[in-house]
Amino acid sequence: MTKRTLLSACLLALVILNVAPVCLAAEADKTTDWPQWRGPHRDAVSSEMGLLKEWPADGPKLEWELTGLGGGLSSVSIVGGKLFTMGNVDGQCILAYDLADRKRLWVAKVGPASDQPHSTPTVDGNRVYVLGTGGDLVCVDAVDGKEIWRKNLLKDFGAKVPGWNFSESPLVDGEKVVCTPGGDSTLMVALKKTTGDVIWKCVPPNPRETGVVGHASVVISQGAGVRQYVTLTTRGVVSVAAEDGKFLWVYHRVANGTANIPTPVVEGDFVFVSTAYGAGAALLKLSKTDDGVKAAEEYFLDAKVFQSHHGGFLRVGLKHQIGRAHV
Repeated sequence: MTKRTLLSACLLALVILNVAPVCLAAEADKTTDWPQWRGPHRDAVSSEMGLLKEWPADGPKLEWELTGLGGGLSSVSIVGGKLFTMGNVDGQCILAYDLADRKRLWVAKVGPASDQPHSTPTVDGNRVYVLGTGGDLVCVDAVDGKEIWRKNLLKDFGAKVPGWNFSESPLVDGEKVVCTPGGDSTLMVALKKTTGDVIWKCVPPNPRETGVVGHASVVISQGAGVRQYVTLTTRGVVSVAAEDGKFLWVYHRVANGTANIPTPVVEGDFVFVSTAYGAGAALLKLSKTDDGVKAAEEYFLDAKVFQSHHGGFLRVGLKHQIGRAHV
């Protein structure tokens, strides 16, 4: 397999929903839960079986469609026969639909319609979490859409507005909901998912080195035996300890000065990351140190070989093997 074929751009498993009309090719009772951005494990991998080997000559049959979702860049989350997304409907809103009859269940206001919403809802039990483009981190009830709690990354955590506003899809990990204010005072924050109370804040040791928030979403790594949260900022890839919010490491070489968007791919002790605008891609290997974790560059791919703008990439191949032979 060549370097150009493994970690190719974009997720074809999801339908981008908010440019109406919307077409989905599976009936509700056949849909495997997809509770957040890039699926159950944030790796863009679906466990669904029985897929077509090839398309019919006239294309796949349209089962049904949804309209009236408003403009937006949010993808979809599907849990228990319900579909959740964001759209500009009387402002930035979370929208919930019953897939059995395709009827709208509720609409929950997140913020003003100053921009198209970017965040994909994260569904955890009876709660839904989103981040509006204005920095509103909102938790609502999955049954009726009633607001449970709300924070604002600008007002509460000193965030700085990224170039195309806030785009992150919140991560729920155990009792925590995690996101990236990316300001001088709070690189990353973990909140109690039921109340929004602060569990820990990661204060960046050097904000010039860690940067402000980009447009990526946090993924969980167990690299070097340490549970950590990895994401992309304006200065590169950063990692924060899941237990207490301790800053662990930063890797700068793939950062660009325009937009840092793709979600990193993690596997074992490895992290693969790429951005566009001439930046390229890199595979990092994590190892334990006396005071934390370090990231060492296994290899770097020039932008002419591999770069990803905003479509993203995924790992294909043997589960515990990642390296030049597979990229």
